[in-house]
Amino acid sequence: VSNNFGIKSGPEVRKILEDSGKVRAVFQGHNHINEHKEIGDIHYVTLAALIEGSGEQNNAYSILDVYPDRLEVSGFRNQVDYSL
Repeated sequence: VSNNFGIKSGPEVRKILEDSGKVRAVFQGHNHINEHKEIGDIHYVTLAALIEGSGEQNNAYSILDVYPDRLEVSGFRNQVDYSL
């Protein structure tokens, strides 16, 4: 979405993805936060960090279910759920 670890040519890449008409969502990590934005009919999701520290309370993971009409992100521990 927007962070120091993302690509520097975001608008150009978004245009390519939008023009393709084939991209429903983009998932990324590394920023350690839950974030969701919809730009140009494409969902951009930043997933929580897998490991933020010691102990189960400091980690997260997700399962993505793909359906013809939607995407479902089931989050565990520090990861929130998303219905896209």
